[in-house]
Amino acid sequence: MGKTKTLMTAHEFFQTEFPEEEKWEVVAGELILSPAPNVRHQLVLGELSRQLGNWLLNHPVALKVSDWDVEFQLDETRRPDLVVALKKNNRLRIDTHGHGTPDFIVEILSPGQAHRDLGDKKDLYERCGVLEYWVVDYAKRRIHQFLPGKDGRYVETLVARGSVKSKVLAGFAVRLKELFKVLDEV
Repeated sequence: MGKTKTLMTAHEFFQTEFPEEEKWEVVAGELILSPAPNVRHQLVLGELSRQLGNWLLNHPVALKVSDWDVEFQLDETRRPDLVVALKKNNRLRIDTHGHGTPDFIVEILSPGQAHRDLGDKKDLYERCGVLEYWVVDYAKRRIHQFLPGKDGRYVETLVARGSVKSKVLAGFAVRLKELFKVLDEV
């Protein structure tokens, strides 16, 4: 006999208490538990968050939150690694969790999860109108940058050396060598 899926709405999800150390999401109404991130994932996320946080101190144009639940649709919640909401747009209502659409999202690619970050999540973020989406692939030391084209569909730029420049946060750039230097210490 097959395993029964747990179906719920985003509203039901946010009314349910989950252990803090577990990362749950609602995907097309189905409750999904994501595996815990490894140390390399956490080191790269910490470094990117530090760099962005330092930039925002001098350019207070947005709110940055790490590992935070966002309700995108009635049956879709996600917990992106990094969420950025421009202060001028108000596309994302801030509460105990986010309601709506962040302007900029970063996911750190975990081994075995490429189909989620470069497939399912990319499609959801594109459909919901996220203005910029980065997938950081620390294993290959590169960043996939997705920006909407004229038709609203994402256009991908793969950056494997040099810097990635944000379009949403004009003036913010990440030098790959500097970002991935934290990996040389483990």
